[in-house]
Amino acid sequence: MKRCLLPLALLGFAACSRGPTLLVTVEKIPNNALSLDIVAAHSDVGTQKVLASIKDIEPLKLSSPASPTSTFLLRLPSAFSGDINISVGAFAGEDASGCLVATGNASQPMFVGRDETLRVPMDPFTDMACTGKKPMLTAASPDLGSTAGGEKVTLSGWGFKPGVSVTMGSKPAMTVTYKSSSLLEVTTPSKAGFGLTNIQIVNPDMKADSRKDLFRFYAPSLSFTGFPFSNNTKYSGGGVVISRFDPMTLTDVAISLSNDNTVRVLFTIGSSVVDNKTKDYPVGNKPGPIVAADFDKDGDNDIVVANINDGTIQLLKNNGDGSFVVGSPIGVGALPEAMVSSDLNGDGVADLAVANRFPAPSNGLVQILLNDGTGTFTRQATPVDVGVEPVGLAIGDFNVERQPDIAVANRGVDVGGPLDYRVHLLFNQGKGIFKDGGSAALAIPVCKEPTSVLVNDVNNNGIDDLLVACSGEDKIQVWDNSGGLNVRDYVLSTDGRPRNLALTDLNGDGYGDLIVPCETGNSVNFFLNKQGTGFEGLTALKKSAQCMGPYQIMFLDVDIDGKADVGVVGNQCIAGFFNQSM
Repeated sequence: MKRCLLPLALLGFAACSRGPTLLVTVEKIPNNALSLDIVAAHSDVGTQKVLASIKDIEPLKLSSPASPTSTFLLRLPSAFSGDINISVGAFAGEDASGCLVATGNASQPMFVGRDETLRVPMDPFTDMACTGKKPMLTAASPDLGSTAGGEKVTLSGWGFKPGVSVTMGSKPAMTVTYKSSSLLEVTTPSKAGFGLTNIQIVNPDMKADSRKDLFRFYAPSLSFTGFPFSNNTKYSGGGVVISRFDPMTLTDVAISLSNDNTVRVLFTIGSSVVDNKTKDYPVGNKPGPIVAADFDKDGDNDIVVANINDGTIQLLKNNGDGSFVVGSPIGVGALPEAMVSSDLNGDGVADLAVANRFPAPSNGLVQILLNDGTGTFTRQATPVDVGVEPVGLAIGDFNVERQPDIAVANRGVDVGGPLDYRVHLLFNQGKGIFKDGGSAALAIPVCKEPTSVLVNDVNNNGIDDLLVACSGEDKIQVWDNSGGLNVRDYVLSTDGRPRNLALTDLNGDGYGDLIVPCETGNSVNFFLNKQGTGFEGLTALKKSAQCMGPYQIMFLDVDIDGKADVGVVGNQCIAGFFNQSM
């Protein structure tokens, strides 16, 4: 198309005959901008039907540093009438390249007369990609929508053109309303995705962009189908850890079998256990707590198991193919009934914390074992004195000092003393040295017989909260932490004898949901996080565990559909639930 340039003119929509003009002044241009990308659109305001395509306009070069204002003259066809929308993007590079640093948009709803003026104020824009790509999708608001669909979402970016199409997940958006070159409003389709969902925009010229990190579909309710594993071997009283031990499989499971004094490693591909790879490794007397991490820094995950009756731990080193070499026992003190793994001293290597449950009324201890990076552990000289019968450990940052602290659930009764049923908080002083949590100031009174403790920011305020399972009262106590150990609590009722708590996102909204195996209730209780506000006031969704005495939960994507399926370990079997929430 022929372009007519006057001293202030950037382009003409028609030939050089004298038609109406629009004098556009762009304001608040960032001083680091080197060019302006200008898009003009004309549509029927009442119906949003596109009547004319945007005309390509050469980017406007700016001086360096840029002046805060720039003016150009836009020539329109001689018979022009109706509305006009001007969108402007300021770029850090020449020819609309590099980072998009600001955008602006303004409209003249009803162009009358021969000549008009329009002011376009700019707003700062954060473009982390800095590609200069057009079209470019940068944000979705809100960033969460129900799988039921029918909700309005605003898409931000640059380079959108009238007639743009939008696909969300597997389906096109129900409606697409062009607002400006930097703004679209869409209506979400139903059952088009789950969790993080790809959004694709395609302009009429077939130029496109897509992002899978801007928007989530969530299921408003949970739906499960139970499945029992065919393996009927008893899994009595041990521990379970999910990891990937073999690069050729997807999800693997290590289970400590207390009655058999072995660690069993199961390998899965999809919904099938690879039977010919399953192997039992002899360890010490009554193996219990079990953790997995790359303890020797060779790129694959190893296993550490605590042998309760021996007072030892053992490292099972991964050969790289999912087979293991069982190491010699390392003494950690009597009755190591809880263990967690984390980098406790900030050297980038996974260390261990082990709780010794001495018989009541004696206080238990927490041992810190630091790893030198080869899988060799050194026990700290002074263990930390905690409450009676410590049986649960969890890692979190309770005082917001960016160091891992330890929460200890003490199941026992302090006979004649003040510390019945407490959770002790052990604060990291740096280098893996922990402050004694035995004082009342660091001991939180909780419900009866706390057997499991879990740490998570359940209310999405950036601070770790505390969840405690109390087997003696059939409830979960949740402690909301608002910083500085300023906490408040609420209670969730469960079926009989809640055991080891677990959290994962079950409905795709990005927030951790609570799963509780209830041992004497022979059930699994589910609590769906209220989109990052927590669980207060919720009633559990209860499902039969499909095997007796459930005590631990594990998560696998068994059917490879992008949803967390739930595995249940009981005293007599392993079972699970396909997650069919949508």
